[in-house]
Amino acid sequence: MFCGCLADTARVGPADDAAARARKAFVHAVARERQALVTHERAALMHEESAARLEQAALDASDPRRVDHFIVRAQAERQRAIAARERAGEARRRLRAEGVDPDSSA
Repeated sequence: MFCGCLADTARVGPADDAAARARKAFVHAVARERQALVTHERAALMHEESAARLEQAALDASDPRRVDHFIVRAQAERQRAIAARERAGEARRRLRAEGVDPDSSA
């Protein structure tokens, strides 16, 4: 099984073996980038949902200090969602740079 460790890349063998190892490394890297993309998109959604709940809590709170606290926390969650979307975008760009469609599953 290919793990991407030194033992996988340090073997000396025929050119066909090197090409096969390079292909496996590429496939592994693409799979890793696709998983990163899914993870960051999921994180962005979770942060948006948290922000929405915090904003609702701010509307429902009667204590002005709690309202402010909820609003600050909601803003922080929105910033985290933006950062997660940026990371997903970076993964998409890396895949496209390698000639891979980031939105296909194959």
